This record gives sequence, C-alpha cells and structure tokens, in this order.
Amino acid sequence: MILLVIGSMAACITIAGAGIFVFMNRKPEIYNGYAEKGTDISSVITGGAVSEKPHMEESVEPAPENIISDIYFIRDGKTEFKSIEHKATPQDLFYLWKNMNFIGDDVQFISVKIESDASVTESEVDGQGVATYHIGRHYVYNLTITKDIENYYSVCDRNLLLETLKKTMLDTVEMRIDDYNLILTEG
Repeated sequence: MILLVIGSMAACITIAGAGIFVFMNRKPEIYNGYAEKGTDISSVITGGAVSEKPHMEESVEPAPENIISDIYFIRDGKTEFKSIEHKATPQDLFYLWKNMNFIGDDVQFISVKIESDASVTESEVDGQGVATYHIGRHYVYNLTITKDIENYYSVCDRNLLLETLKKTMLDTVEMRIDDYNLILTEG
C-alpha cells in the first residue's frame, strides 16, 4: 500500500514539474493578434512595438523563416557566390550582401516594394458590392538604399557591384520579375 502511495505522489510531482517547465518555457500568449501587456515578443514577431491597448490597424506578423540564398560578391574582379542560410527578409539579404562585398555601415537598406499592374474593380450585383481582383502581368522590383553606395564605385567596378546586388536581391523572389529598379536616396 505504501508503494502505491509513493508511486502516486511521484507521478503527481512529475506532472506538476512538467507543467511548471511548460509554463516557464512557453511562448508569449498572443490573443487576437496582440501580446500580453509587457511581454517581450521580439523572438516571435519582426519589428514594431507592442501597444498597451490594441488598435485595429496594428497586426502581429510571424517571425520570418530561415532560407538559403546565393549571396553574390566580387573577388579579384570576378563575380562569385556563396549559399548562406539567413532570415527570409530583404534586410537580412541586403546586409549579407554588404558584408560579403565589404560595404560599410554608411550604406543602409531603406525598403523593397514589388509593384504590379494588378487592379481591383468594384461593381454592384443584385444590390451587393462586389470587388473583382485582376491579376497583374507586369512586376517591378524596387530596391531603395542610401546613395552612400556611390562611395564604393571607386573601390570596385560599379557595374559589377550593382549586378551582384541585383542578383542577390532577386535570388529569393519566387515570382517572375519584369523590371528591377535601384533607387538611391539620402541617408
């Protein structure tokens, strides 16, 4: 009988210990897209601060997956590439390219926007509003970085450097891109 009681107590302690372990190692609770007040969710989402009060226009995005991309760089006047695992964000890809090409911190990533000729038309059918999405046929990849990149044109071939940037940034795009624009802006 005593062994049965000891066995039952050991099972209860094990279950309680497992519950405490799970609670202590849980991910932050997210309800309807908002984290508990004061929760550090930097490992769960990318960017943005957590509001004390949720607003409808805010959203919580999942952390980006890791992917493997070819990072193009210049060595001895020739283009080479190395496959590197990284977070699936254009910022990470850009900073890997910068590091492989010895580009300084003065050159900063601003944004990536993919534009298309897609459109939405609104109409009315039986008194109900209907929106129709028309798939785009022409896609333009716009990369915006600081114009400080121009400081590196004298260090290596300008065209080769910009070509490695283009190849690197387009490597992860899983759609047909018709045009690529590099937009330089003040930092």
